[in-house]
Amino acid sequence: MSTKDYLLSFVVGSSFPASIIFFNAVTNYKKSRMSNVNYYHYSKITPIYLGILNMFGLYLAQKFNLSDRMRFLLISVIGIIIIGTSIQFLGTYNFTTKEEWIKHYFGMTIIYLFVFNVVIFYLEYFLKC
Repeated sequence: MSTKDYLLSFVVGSSFPASIIFFNAVTNYKKSRMSNVNYYHYSKITPIYLGILNMFGLYLAQKFNLSDRMRFLLISVIGIIIIGTSIQFLGTYNFTTKEEWIKHYFGMTIIYLFVFNVVIFYLEYFLKC
Protein backbone atom coordinates (compact mmCIF):
# COMPACT_ATOMS: atom_id res chain seq x y z
CA MET A 1 0.00 0.00 0.00
CA SER A 2 1.23 3.44 -0.82
CA THR A 3 1.06 6.67 1.13
CA LYS A 4 -1.72 7.71 -1.25
CA ASP A 5 -3.85 4.76 -0.08
CA TYR A 6 -3.36 5.70 3.58
CA LEU A 7 -4.16 9.34 2.84
CA LEU A 8 -7.35 8.34 1.02
CA SER A 9 -8.25 6.09 3.93
CA PHE A 10 -7.78 8.93 6.43
CA VAL A 11 -9.72 11.45 4.33
CA VAL A 12 -12.65 9.09 3.82
CA GLY A 13 -12.70 8.05 7.49
CA SER A 14 -12.65 11.65 8.65
CA SER A 15 -15.19 12.87 6.09
CA PHE A 16 -18.50 14.50 6.91
CA PRO A 17 -20.59 11.53 5.70
CA ALA A 18 -18.66 9.24 8.06
CA SER A 19 -18.95 11.60 11.06
CA ILE A 20 -22.47 13.02 10.77
CA ILE A 21 -24.21 10.03 12.34
CA PHE A 22 -21.95 10.27 15.41
CA PHE A 23 -22.55 14.03 15.64
CA ASN A 24 -26.31 13.47 15.48
CA ALA A 25 -26.22 10.79 18.19
CA VAL A 26 -24.23 13.00 20.60
CA THR A 27 -26.49 15.98 19.88
CA ASN A 28 -29.52 13.87 20.82
CA TYR A 29 -27.86 12.77 24.06
CA LYS A 30 -26.91 16.38 24.86
CA LYS A 31 -30.52 17.51 24.32
CA SER A 32 -31.77 14.81 26.68
CA ARG A 33 -29.07 15.77 29.22
CA MET A 34 -27.69 12.24 29.19
CA SER A 35 -24.22 13.29 28.02
CA ASN A 36 -21.30 15.15 29.59
CA VAL A 37 -19.57 15.53 26.23
CA ASN A 38 -18.13 18.89 25.25
CA TYR A 39 -19.58 19.05 21.75
CA TYR A 40 -16.93 21.46 20.47
CA HIS A 41 -14.12 19.05 21.39
CA TYR A 42 -16.13 16.05 20.22
CA SER A 43 -16.66 17.60 16.79
CA LYS A 44 -12.91 18.09 16.41
CA ILE A 45 -11.78 14.71 17.77
CA THR A 46 -14.32 12.38 16.13
CA PRO A 47 -13.29 12.87 12.48
CA ILE A 48 -9.62 12.49 13.39
CA TYR A 49 -10.36 9.35 15.41
CA LEU A 50 -12.41 7.81 12.59
CA GLY A 51 -9.72 8.69 10.02
CA ILE A 52 -6.96 7.12 12.11
CA LEU A 53 -9.13 4.08 12.81
CA ASN A 54 -9.75 3.65 9.08
CA MET A 55 -6.02 3.94 8.36
CA PHE A 56 -5.34 1.32 11.04
CA GLY A 57 -7.86 -0.96 9.35
CA LEU A 58 -5.99 -0.53 6.06
CA TYR A 59 -2.73 -1.39 7.82
CA LEU A 60 -4.27 -4.54 9.35
CA ALA A 61 -5.71 -5.55 5.97
CA GLN A 62 -2.29 -5.25 4.37
CA LYS A 63 -0.45 -6.96 7.22
CA PHE A 64 -2.84 -9.94 7.51
CA ASN A 65 -4.08 -10.06 3.90
CA LEU A 66 -7.71 -9.29 4.84
CA SER A 67 -10.49 -8.66 2.34
CA ASP A 68 -12.11 -5.24 2.40
CA ARG A 69 -15.24 -6.68 4.02
CA MET A 70 -13.21 -8.35 6.78
CA ARG A 71 -11.15 -5.17 7.23
CA PHE A 72 -14.20 -3.01 7.83
CA LEU A 73 -15.88 -5.57 10.06
CA LEU A 74 -12.73 -5.92 12.17
CA ILE A 75 -12.15 -2.17 12.48
CA SER A 76 -15.81 -1.68 13.46
CA VAL A 77 -15.36 -4.09 16.35
CA ILE A 78 -12.05 -2.49 17.37
CA GLY A 79 -13.69 0.96 17.30
CA ILE A 80 -16.59 -0.25 19.43
CA ILE A 81 -14.20 -1.70 22.01
CA ILE A 82 -12.07 1.46 22.16
CA ILE A 83 -15.03 3.81 22.54
CA GLY A 84 -16.95 1.48 24.86
CA THR A 85 -13.97 1.33 27.19
CA SER A 86 -13.34 5.08 26.94
CA ILE A 87 -16.87 6.14 27.83
CA GLN A 88 -16.79 3.96 30.93
CA PHE A 89 -13.52 5.45 32.18
CA LEU A 90 -14.36 9.05 31.26
CA GLY A 91 -17.91 9.10 32.67
CA THR A 92 -19.23 10.38 29.36
CA TYR A 93 -22.88 9.53 29.91
CA ASN A 94 -25.31 9.97 32.81
CA PHE A 95 -27.13 6.66 32.45
CA THR A 96 -28.65 5.37 35.66
CA THR A 97 -29.94 1.94 34.67
CA LYS A 98 -28.44 -1.13 33.11
CA GLU A 99 -31.09 -0.96 30.37
CA GLU A 100 -29.91 2.53 29.33
CA TRP A 101 -26.33 1.26 29.01
CA ILE A 102 -27.43 -1.78 27.01
CA LYS A 103 -29.50 0.41 24.69
CA HIS A 104 -26.54 2.76 24.24
CA TYR A 105 -24.06 -0.03 23.45
CA PHE A 106 -26.51 -1.65 21.06
CA GLY A 107 -27.04 1.66 19.24
CA MET A 108 -23.31 2.36 19.20
CA THR A 109 -22.65 -1.07 17.70
CA ILE A 110 -25.22 -0.52 14.95
CA ILE A 111 -23.74 2.92 14.15
CA TYR A 112 -20.15 1.65 13.96
CA LEU A 113 -21.12 -1.31 11.79
CA PHE A 114 -23.13 0.93 9.46
CA VAL A 115 -20.55 3.70 9.20
CA PHE A 116 -17.58 1.43 8.48
CA ASN A 117 -19.29 -1.32 6.49
CA VAL A 118 -21.56 0.87 4.39
CA VAL A 119 -20.60 4.56 4.40
CA ILE A 120 -16.81 4.32 4.49
CA PHE A 121 -16.69 1.09 2.48
CA TYR A 122 -18.61 2.60 -0.43
CA LEU A 123 -16.92 6.00 -0.26
CA GLU A 124 -13.54 4.30 -0.60
CA TYR A 125 -14.82 1.97 -3.29
CA PHE A 126 -16.15 4.79 -5.48
CA LEU A 127 -13.15 7.06 -4.90
CA LYS A 128 -10.75 4.30 -5.97
CA CYS A 129 -12.60 3.75 -9.26
